[in-house]
Amino acid sequence: MISGVPKSVAARLLELGRRPIPVTRRQALATLGVGVAFGGLGTLWHINRVYLRSSIALKLWLPTPFDHEPELGRCRAAADRIRPLFTRMGRPARGEWLEIFDEPGQTLNEYVRSVSSASREISGAILVLPFGEFDARLARIVADVVALTELFYGRAVTLLPVEPVPLGPEDRRGKGPGEQLFTTPLLEFLRRRVASDAPALLGITPMDLTPPEPGWNFVFGQASLVDRVGVWSLYRLVTRDVPPEMQFRRVAQVALHELGHMFGLWHCAAYSCGMNGSNTMKESDETPLAFCPECDAKIWWRFRLDPAQRYARLAQFAASRGLARDAELWVRCAQSLKRG
Repeated sequence: MISGVPKSVAARLLELGRRPIPVTRRQALATLGVGVAFGGLGTLWHINRVYLRSSIALKLWLPTPFDHEPELGRCRAAADRIRPLFTRMGRPARGEWLEIFDEPGQTLNEYVRSVSSASREISGAILVLPFGEFDARLARIVADVVALTELFYGRAVTLLPVEPVPLGPEDRRGKGPGEQLFTTPLLEFLRRRVASDAPALLGITPMDLTPPEPGWNFVFGQASLVDRVGVWSLYRLVTRDVPPEMQFRRVAQVALHELGHMFGLWHCAAYSCGMNGSNTMKESDETPLAFCPECDAKIWWRFRLDPAQRYARLAQFAASRGLARDAELWVRCAQSLKRG
């Protein structure tokens, strides 16, 4: 008798792989069903990831150091009362901000947890520093934006004297009417100028802005979340082919948005909101001036504001400047809170 040669491990595995595996019809259908279910869930998540992710985030809650504050509870309750007035974010269209930048957003709970006890209170006046050449039309727009900002954040806003552009040729791109200022050196300049007791210093200029990093054509504004400084441009916002009220609205929208960043707010991904990121003027114009309930509650809480009174004042001011759509939303918010 001749003994056989032991099979190698590879040969045994190959033989095992060739053996038929008995599968019943029920098992095959179950496997197919699981595959279809996972594929469907994957497709649903891909199509509606912005809505689904924000829906999950809005339901989550973790303890914060400020849960003992009655103000925080009142802010949460007020936000819940006005949620039906705001539109949830769905699938972004091609080229829109959330289609390009897949941002998670920031809930009220996440914001409160990010604030330390030492930085809870905000005092002092918000500072606005104009630099460049301002004609009477631009000066009037800036004055109106300052007035709206005081109502929005419930803090005094000091408009500083106009100064020359602080940057040299090395901090600019291009020449002539299309010349742009780089935002990074501007923010560094403002960082050196911000007063220790000022909650924020916001620079404003008629010149166009762009980050120095490649791939950017321009920005409406840019702010630092940690340095209490920001800058915004009038260059693309106050073109003479749009009515004066729209010129004012565009400038106000960027100012309120950039200040939101300076007070720690991230871009909103849950609702149509003044804190949405924007890639185009069309996308920006379709966004409300108002912050959504999740973002506005951060402002109410941080600045200890009465939401109903604030909304009434904002609505009155917006109506006086011809912003009927924004005034109507703020009126409805005030009415909902008063009924509650």
